[in-house]
Amino acid sequence: MRLIQRVADSWHLNHYLDYLEQNAGTFPLGARNFALAHWHYDFKHKQCPHDSWLQELIVRMSTISSGEELSSAAIHSTYLGAYHDGYHEIEYKQVSSYTIDMREMPSDWVIDEVTLENDGRVCHEIVFAEGTLIVRCQDLLYRWTSGRSSSF
Repeated sequence: MRLIQRVADSWHLNHYLDYLEQNAGTFPLGARNFALAHWHYDFKHKQCPHDSWLQELIVRMSTISSGEELSSAAIHSTYLGAYHDGYHEIEYKQVSSYTIDMREMPSDWVIDEVTLENDGRVCHEIVFAEGTLIVRCQDLLYRWTSGRSSSF
């Protein structure tokens, strides 16, 4: 985490929320909508991703060969909501890198941070109770579905 700080057993969001407010106009639309959603850090709101469980993580690689080889990746992730009454779906577009370190499944989503890299790419870091997921991409799309999971 670059801006969210952990002190003892609590997370301090003040610097991060200030950063989001000051830089909102520079974020790609999908990442901005997700990061600035009123429910995102409201732990009592049923759409808040805190305490959600990773259900599925699909990495799609594609290579185009037309003289020059071009490759790209997309990641689709689905999380069972904290109240088990819906799903968070996040589609990461034009992924440049990702790392996943999960020591236990399912593992509760504890906190996440959406920031911009120097090159304008989005970095989304999720801290789970037993691991982390970090994705660097062009943008992300977020969807909440009540009940069953849907696909993009």
